[in-house]
Amino acid sequence: MATENQKLEIKLPVSTIITILGVLLLVKTCEILSPLFLPLIMAILLSVALEKPLRWLIKKNVPRKYAIGMVTLSLAFSVIMVVMTIVPSVYREGVAFVERIPEFRSEILSNLSSDNPLKNIISRNTTKEALTPKADHVKDILGAGNVVLGGFGDLFLIFILAVYLLSDGPRMIKWITTYFNHATQKKIEQTCQETSEIVSAYVIGQFITSALSFVFALAVLLALKVPSAPLLAALAGILDILPVLGFVLAVIPAMLFATEVSSNTPWIVFGLYIFYHLIENYVLIPLVYGKKMKVSSFLVFLTLIAAGLIGGIKGAIVILPIVASYPIIEKIWISPYLRREAIADHHEQDKKELE
Repeated sequence: MATENQKLEIKLPVSTIITILGVLLLVKTCEILSPLFLPLIMAILLSVALEKPLRWLIKKNVPRKYAIGMVTLSLAFSVIMVVMTIVPSVYREGVAFVERIPEFRSEILSNLSSDNPLKNIISRNTTKEALTPKADHVKDILGAGNVVLGGFGDLFLIFILAVYLLSDGPRMIKWITTYFNHATQKKIEQTCQETSEIVSAYVIGQFITSALSFVFALAVLLALKVPSAPLLAALAGILDILPVLGFVLAVIPAMLFATEVSSNTPWIVFGLYIFYHLIENYVLIPLVYGKKMKVSSFLVFLTLIAAGLIGGIKGAIVILPIVASYPIIEKIWISPYLRREAIADHHEQDKKELE
């Protein structure tokens, strides 16, 4: 019988202790570097999209290093022109909006009936006392400023990483693949080639649809004489990146501003936004993306929410091309582990959806 004073001793080999410490160190390193992961993924998406014009220049007998310089300068010039054109207008509209909040409040309340529940909500939350910043709000305002500056910093980092990946990406992939056997190297090359088509279609297509969304919203809001039209149109163009949710987030402020014009204008705005949303989903997106981005609407919505919870707006942006790349990953990497009937069913469903 064991004595009451018997002690339990656990002896671990030195190799096990080193392994545990190594895993803990790896987890801590990943935690420290986690803010870099999403910008890196976004930089990869951008560099893959820029690979197409780069290849076109190389086919025109432009040396690769000069072609990279031309693509980089063109991108930088385009970004600067967009910023110089849109940002000042949006800033002026934002300042004008803040200054005219009391006027907006009066106009909106006058156009709402007394039994409308929005009237009490707006009246209670837009008083002078409620809108006047308190001392304890200064920290929140400074925090918002830091977020904006951090966003510009992330954009600059994404741009720099994309340029480096555009320059050294192919060489880096070849260097990494040398550690694998020949069969795995072929799989990696095939995966990179096929997913690059999807990523390129997504980035270029999203730029086109966002630009069209901005132009349509601006034209509609200016025609209806809705206040702060450039600001609302810029918001619609940016939020167009987010399927489903972007439309909801863009139409609500547009309808709110439209109440200043008349009681019917918000519904006209809503109807026109719905019309464009349907045209974009069923005409523009199939036309722009072609057959490369065919993803279930439910899957898009579900992954969008999940990615947003994990990585915020940036996570929601980068998840769609990754999800759209799944059929390629399944075909190249997972098919040996799945039933042949499952693979055949998936391919048959894809063919039906693309017809």
